[in-house]
Amino acid sequence: MDQNAHGKISPGKNFSKRSEVKKMSERSWTPQQAQAIQSRGGTLLVSAAAGSGKTAVLVERVVSMLLDEEHPVDADRLLVVTFSNAAAQEMRQRIDARLAQEQAAQPHSQHLRHQRFLMERAHISTIHSFCLDLISQHTEELDLPADFILGEENRLSLLRQEAAAQAIEAFYASDEDGSFSDLVELLSGGRDDNRVTDTIFKLYEFVRSHPFYEDWLAEKEKMYNPDVPVEKTVWGQTILSYGMEAVEYCLQINKELLEQMEGIPELEKAYGAPFYEDGQHLGTLLDTMRSGQWNSCCEQLQTFSFGRLGALRGFEDDTLKQRMQSGRDQIKKIIKGLSQRQFCANAQEFQEDIADLRPKVKTLFSLVLAYDRQYAQLKKEQKLLDFSDLEHMALRLLMEKADGAYRPTALARQAAQDYEEVLVDEYQDTNGAQDMIFFAVSQNGGNLFMVGDVKQSIYRFRQAMPEIFMEKLDSYSPFDGKNYPAKIVLGKNFRSRPEVAGFVNFVFRQLMSRKMGEMDYGPEQELIAAASYPPDEKMQAELHLVEIQDSPESTVQQEAAYVASQISSLISGGASVWENGVPRPVRFADICILLRSVKNKAKAYREAFLQEGINSWTDSRNGFLQSREIQVMTAFLQMLDNPYRDIPLLTVLMSDLFGFSPEQIAAIRILDRRGSFYAALQKSAEQGDEASAGFLRQTQQLRRLAVSIPVADLLTEIYARTDYPAIVSAYPMGEARKANLQQLCSYAAAFEKSGSRGLYAFVRFLDRLSEQKADFASASSGGSADAVQILSIHRSKGLEFPYVFLCDTAKAFNKQDLRDRIALHPQMGFACVRREQALLKEFTTIPLEALRLENERASLSEELRVLYVALTRAKEKLFITMAGDPDKMLRKASAAAQGPLQPFVVRSADSMGTWLLMCAIRHPDCRSLRESAGLELASPAQEQTALKVVLAQSGQQREEAAFREEKAACPDEGFLSILRKNSDWRYPYEEATHIPQKLGVSAVAKKETSDRYAFTKTPRFLSGEKLSGAQKGDALHHFMQYADYERCSAAPDEELERLLRLEFLTPAQAQVIPLERIRNFFTSGLYRRMREARRLERELRFLWEIDSSLMGYENAGSDKITVQGVADCVFWEDDGAVIVDYKTDRVSSAEELADKYREQLRMYRLILQKSLQTPVKSCIIYSFHLEKEITLHF
Repeated sequence: MDQNAHGKISPGKNFSKRSEVKKMSERSWTPQQAQAIQSRGGTLLVSAAAGSGKTAVLVERVVSMLLDEEHPVDADRLLVVTFSNAAAQEMRQRIDARLAQEQAAQPHSQHLRHQRFLMERAHISTIHSFCLDLISQHTEELDLPADFILGEENRLSLLRQEAAAQAIEAFYASDEDGSFSDLVELLSGGRDDNRVTDTIFKLYEFVRSHPFYEDWLAEKEKMYNPDVPVEKTVWGQTILSYGMEAVEYCLQINKELLEQMEGIPELEKAYGAPFYEDGQHLGTLLDTMRSGQWNSCCEQLQTFSFGRLGALRGFEDDTLKQRMQSGRDQIKKIIKGLSQRQFCANAQEFQEDIADLRPKVKTLFSLVLAYDRQYAQLKKEQKLLDFSDLEHMALRLLMEKADGAYRPTALARQAAQDYEEVLVDEYQDTNGAQDMIFFAVSQNGGNLFMVGDVKQSIYRFRQAMPEIFMEKLDSYSPFDGKNYPAKIVLGKNFRSRPEVAGFVNFVFRQLMSRKMGEMDYGPEQELIAAASYPPDEKMQAELHLVEIQDSPESTVQQEAAYVASQISSLISGGASVWENGVPRPVRFADICILLRSVKNKAKAYREAFLQEGINSWTDSRNGFLQSREIQVMTAFLQMLDNPYRDIPLLTVLMSDLFGFSPEQIAAIRILDRRGSFYAALQKSAEQGDEASAGFLRQTQQLRRLAVSIPVADLLTEIYARTDYPAIVSAYPMGEARKANLQQLCSYAAAFEKSGSRGLYAFVRFLDRLSEQKADFASASSGGSADAVQILSIHRSKGLEFPYVFLCDTAKAFNKQDLRDRIALHPQMGFACVRREQALLKEFTTIPLEALRLENERASLSEELRVLYVALTRAKEKLFITMAGDPDKMLRKASAAAQGPLQPFVVRSADSMGTWLLMCAIRHPDCRSLRESAGLELASPAQEQTALKVVLAQSGQQREEAAFREEKAACPDEGFLSILRKNSDWRYPYEEATHIPQKLGVSAVAKKETSDRYAFTKTPRFLSGEKLSGAQKGDALHHFMQYADYERCSAAPDEELERLLRLEFLTPAQAQVIPLERIRNFFTSGLYRRMREARRLERELRFLWEIDSSLMGYENAGSDKITVQGVADCVFWEDDGAVIVDYKTDRVSSAEELADKYREQLRMYRLILQKSLQTPVKSCIIYSFHLEKEITLHF
């Protein structure tokens, strides 16, 4: 909300005289706002903090230019670009309203009447709308059909899939040198082409945010030059920079620990020398990194040795002792990470990696460009464009390459003359392509007015580039009215109480920096509370640590219930909201719940609020095609298109539209058991069944209509005849469902507008969406007038609420993308793993680790900005909840206890909650929090803003549910009689139905078919931290499957760490691997035979058919059963193959194990001899429990 500020506009020597502007606005402005409104003559960047009135300033600047007495600007000579269509519409309305206000005061002003007339064609739009208008006027130059349209996203998605498939097929067909096969092997590991397709999409979407992306690809391909030393590359420099930051942090920890043990003889004697030596080693390593000696860094990290600590006996201060050990463990972890990840290859290995990857990168970039051409061709054939096309086609019209650089075209220069000024809102979310467009139409960037807040740039997933804003903020000089380009900072906040603004400043002064957040949160960026509120000590920010109880309810449900109880207390406790200078009681609509993501969580909050009698609303737009009402209407359209599709027909018949019962369906099917259900339905109608006849009459009429009317009109007719919208309005969330039905009409109309026609085409389109698991957005039905809103933080941007609950802050950051096998970065290009197929090995690479570091930093910086947006939504009071184990949460944050918060520490946090706790434990009001964490601060942060911390349990303030006595339901005896009669019948050939089609060897050996009830995933109630015996056996089998035997025979512990790092094993599995038993296996005679074998296969899979009579099915005739299995290891010697089966059973003797598995190994031997066409000379069980090999005899 834009509040009144202070300081009226007054003309200065560098401003034009504007008497009408003074009359125009009764509003007061701060000096900085006045400068932003009045400045003329050059490019200006306005950095506007949250709640600083930027929208009002932007509107007032436009109005002041339109009404300037000396140099008025016509409304159609301004280009105003906003972030969304809604924002553009609001901007137009607000400008027109201001002009209307002035016209009412000056009804005879011809100038005002003229400007309001020109507002009808004023250029106020999104960047995509501007580009669309430009392209529409120049279709011939772009070789576009004049009747092109913007494609619907789901339809474009199908075209992208088709284009990718065609590009991949073409590369397969022309792969004479095997370069494409090498690329496929690298990306997919020989599985299928899905990962190749995903990589194409990811890379294509990324590069399209860059202007002239073909140049970007060519430039980044050149980075793969093996002749450039690693320390000279941007990748090596990034890692060295990170390494220095990490080692400096380790030195800081080491120094603090040495200082803490000073004067304590026991600690100095036991720990002093090793800690001092650690510091010496760290100092040497830091010097090496600063000098850029890559190989020396690798060598020092690999050989880094931590001295053994002395015994500490009789020392009573366990807290201090644990702090010492914990700090040293933290240093060890950081050094180990540097050694294994960032400095994973020496200079020679780096050159080998680059030489190996160079042709693959070249092939991949060529594939992406081929896909681009194919996708463009498919769109052209269907006269479609996507949003990205708009920007790039506009660039083709506005920019041209000359002498190796890009410059505005003649068209761009003419367009720039048409605009007195180009004004850009939300400039922090601009990408490179958009910024070049602004440059082209603004007289080479000479008349730009850009407003935004880089602290609120939260659209990195849409390729927003906040660095564009920061580059200008760093390079522009402060505004003086003379020199341009210039910058103005709007820091006064007219939204929030001082308690809210003060807490935001307290948090971000500590957390946000150039390295983490991409800007320093200094005095210039701090919020200055300027809104008028009466003092109230109860309005301080509150941080609630909610301890989760052992309960069937999930963590989300328990946290939601706790928040519901807090809202009930607010409402019943007489909380107030300050409105128009007077207090009033708080209402539900004054409260907002903010979540990082509402998916799978908003429902829990709505249910918890319902239990407390709290009205709530959320605008969740997922699952359109899966919603009940849309599934019924989709089936209806499929049935009209082809009534012989049984499933859609039955869906419609048994829906609330026609209400056929199961008994009616069964009776109809009996009339024609073999034909389609539609044929049976026709017979039912012929025999006089009125329900069947009525259904056929209605659907046949609709089928005739479908031939001659658009699908949207057909849906409207269906709704009118069946009254289905009224039916669904009686369901839960009925208004939303009713809105979804209307939305389906809109989607059908858009589909036909895109060029396709008819019911058949639309049904095929829906079928393909289902196959691709794509979806539409659900309709927004709006919320209750008085309801708590549940929003994602992104959806809340630009909104404000008196009371804000920021919840689910303990949720870990999503770093899934950072573990991907490929990575992309605007400056650092493309990176991926290296794969050696012959060895079945996959390696990380220096470029990949460098990009992961930078992408992690950028991702966490954006998470910081998301947190800033969340905290600045509150006007009067801010609640923050964290749910989990408070002790664990405090331990995670304890690294922030001493000294200023370093960016490296901020980077180590795993959630927003950890960041907030890092700040809270340093707050002077939070002594009890520090005591709970066992921390002592010599000097807590100096802070005047109060902070309240609440340690609570999830069950607190929740009333016990009252027991309700319910009358037992009485069964319908007539219905029970029918059920008993139907269930008495027995199928005469029941035995044949129990013959499985496929079995595992172990089931064959045991004569079992229990896999009819097999689970594909461990049930949640059985999954805990401890592994069962069977799971431990699986862990060892995984180890033996993926281990490098040569490495393992030398150092099994290092091989275990490698498999854990590459995620072949989970941490829980790694903990139960018996390394000593593994070591004994690799010194056994069996392993010597395996190592010397001429051929060895691990996890050898097979399928074979056997007679069902072997399984005891005597009456099954010649039926076969397919047997499948996996042999742990098979190796070939000169006189035949040897099968090895690893066992972990805890048995007392070799005979017991042999008897238990003899039949299974006999089946292995029989099947492998037939399938491999080779003699199997022996079967061996290797028992890890007994640590011996057992040769079986049959």
